[in-house]
Amino acid sequence: MSLRQKIEIQITQQPNEFDSLRSKVFDIDFCEFGEINSTWQNMTETARVVFPRSILVEDDKGNLVNWTELGIYGGENPLFMRGDKISIRVGFFVTDENGVETLDIPNNPQFEGYISRIRNKIPIE
Repeated sequence: MSLRQKIEIQITQQPNEFDSLRSKVFDIDFCEFGEINSTWQNMTETARVVFPRSILVEDDKGNLVNWTELGIYGGENPLFMRGDKISIRVGFFVTDENGVETLDIPNNPQFEGYISRIRNKIPIE
């Protein structure tokens, strides 16, 4: 039996004083690095996610562009901002002795919270 990790990250824009129409939901199924820390001493959870530098996405006109050109964390209307909701689910693809692969991912998120900081560098953290 072998395991291969599967991650599902959902980022939901939250309206704010500058843009009351922020309501897009981004479903991302990849990251370069991720960690979730949960301690009973602090009675809180924190997560850190690093996204790769070069990701091609489709813009409003249907063209493929690097997602850094869309203003991920800066500019007039960034995709991600402090205060946006983030949910992370982690599961595994399980391969049995017959070579059949099935996805085992829990319905409950491993982490739910809000973006508190975005590192102003590439790769996006």
